[in-house]
Amino acid sequence: RATGVPWDFAPCVCVTRDERWGRSYEAFGEDPALVEAMETVIQGMQGSPSGKDLHRNDKVLGSAKHFVGDGGTAYGSSTTGSYTVDQGVTEVTREELEAVHLSPFEESVKRGIGTIMPSYSSLDVLGDGRGPVKTHADAEMINGVLKDRMGFEGFVISDWQAIDQLPGDHASDVRTSVNAGLDMIMVPTAYQDFTKTLKEEVAAGRIGQARIDDAVARILTQKF
Repeated sequence: RATGVPWDFAPCVCVTRDERWGRSYEAFGEDPALVEAMETVIQGMQGSPSGKDLHRNDKVLGSAKHFVGDGGTAYGSSTTGSYTVDQGVTEVTREELEAVHLSPFEESVKRGIGTIMPSYSSLDVLGDGRGPVKTHADAEMINGVLKDRMGFEGFVISDWQAIDQLPGDHASDVRTSVNAGLDMIMVPTAYQDFTKTLKEEVAAGRIGQARIDDAVARILTQKF
């Protein structure tokens, strides 16, 4: 915070299940209980779970990532070209998903984390019939589990240019990700196109005004 940075994209609360995963160095370990225990860092970063300490000059807004299951991706399952050991597919049973990959995020929510970042990877819950779903498009996980069931009241921030990895054209990427529960989109280039497209999608009724209002409220609550 002393250097002028008010928001940190940390902690990484993934649970690494295969050391060959290219981002295993970001994780606290392979045991979800250990990951949850290490989440005391959230209080160190943000202070009180209520968010009342974020104005202090020794506190920063945190971001738990990457939601959900990036540490469980199958080796060699990457769908994004050169990232051969990253951004793959996590195949899990519902029971494993809950016990291993979701539990650290539930702990983050309990500790008052202000923002959460989805993963570039895809989630394939065995037996649910949906097949692999990019987490930036996974309304069931973001809206249904994270926000509704866990009660997450902060905002969901996309990863770097991540919505561009979704299938479909740009309008579809914007519509799908925002409706899935993303509140802020990281757009490193061509932000004018994003803004124009978002306004068009809202005007056409494909993204509801209530969804925009909810995203804005979540963001401003963390800022102020």
